[in-house]
Amino acid sequence: MTFGPTAGHAAKHWTLRCEPAGGNYPDPPGACAKLLKWGDIFARPIGHVMCPMIMTTAQRITVTGTYFGEKINETIVAGGCDLSRYYKLRQVFN
Repeated sequence: MTFGPTAGHAAKHWTLRCEPAGGNYPDPPGACAKLLKWGDIFARPIGHVMCPMIMTTAQRITVTGTYFGEKINETIVAGGCDLSRYYKLRQVFN
């Protein structure tokens, strides 16, 4: 998982494994517990949904790996349809 980069701050790169918890994130058990609380945070919305076309920042999160058995390779931005997922992930890894 990669957060950033943002103005004046380098990108942060972490690995996280759950069951058993591990990786180079400072608190793997805590991050895993928070992710499980959100369920399938990487699931795409089914059907047509209206999204706010607001970009709060230029920040982005790049996620690659496997989550609940599904391959993940996506960039989540701080705006539009990704806004709520972005802030949930920030709560996990902030």
